[in-house]
Amino acid sequence: MVERRTNSELLSIVNNQREEMDGLSKQVQEIEQARIKDQEENWKKQAELEKKVELLLRQNGEI
Repeated sequence: MVERRTNSELLSIVNNQREEMDGLSKQVQEIEQARIKDQEENWKKQAELEKKVELLLRQNGEI
């Protein structure tokens, strides 16, 4: 025999799934924002290191 669910039961399931999806979407956005921030920080650190290397090379007369 096939079970039948009422509209309110199905609506409740859909709403719960929608809430879960919203939560997961928010987590993905937060992770992406953190990744972008880390990437920007790494670019800044790399630029600083490149400046220091260039300065050292200039001081040694290699540039």
